[in-house]
Amino acid sequence: MYCGGIITYRILFLITKNLFRKNKMLVNYYKICDFYKKHNKLFIPRLYTTLKNKDIVKYNITCYLQLILYRSKALLHNLFVSILLKNIIGVSLSIRAHYELAGCLGYLLNKIIKYKSGEIDKNELIKITDKLTLGTKNIQQLKQITSINVITMIKQSDKLLNDIFYDDKNMLMNNYEYLSEFCHPNSYGLIFSANIFKNYIKFHKYSHLNNMYFKLVRYITLSLIPFFLFFDKIKSYYK
Repeated sequence: MYCGGIITYRILFLITKNLFRKNKMLVNYYKICDFYKKHNKLFIPRLYTTLKNKDIVKYNITCYLQLILYRSKALLHNLFVSILLKNIIGVSLSIRAHYELAGCLGYLLNKIIKYKSGEIDKNELIKITDKLTLGTKNIQQLKQITSINVITMIKQSDKLLNDIFYDDKNMLMNNYEYLSEFCHPNSYGLIFSANIFKNYIKFHKYSHLNNMYFKLVRYITLSLIPFFLFFDKIKSYYK
């Protein structure tokens, strides 16, 4: 059951299944598990630099997709660990962070479409992939490549999705803003810390995840769907 003293992720998923069942969210559980398996199918162990000499655009994009794929999978790991520990703050942060990944891929797909249609040239697309991979706001870093604002990327991703989800316009941005409220130390972010009764406030000593808060987990599937929609479309351009 244990590997190197660390519980395996397969066991972790099985343990948390009961929590999904208890909250009548087994459908969401199976969807998340299916998406998790897709990470493994899309994974490649190495990328040879010889491709960089042949096609730098394909090289940059393939590299970026694998980096994003790792981060997506790691966030799912963190989500399930947080669920197991009943850590609602960890749940909120993991899901919100995944929306940023979906936004990154939608932004890149939008630029690839423009490149394919001739709206931007190859050099511009290379600059964009460099920004996505190497961009930072760390002013101490030499030869700094300025990163792209995540809100900008999410909004551009929504423009692609609005033609698909007619009844839910700007889905990524709306959900991202909602989840952000739980990630900041304001009323929504602090609500998990205590229960308020008529005559007193009961503060929580340990992580707290009740049935009402567990519903936040549903939001991860609404990020995973566009994430892999964008991923597969980008991959189809650069097989």
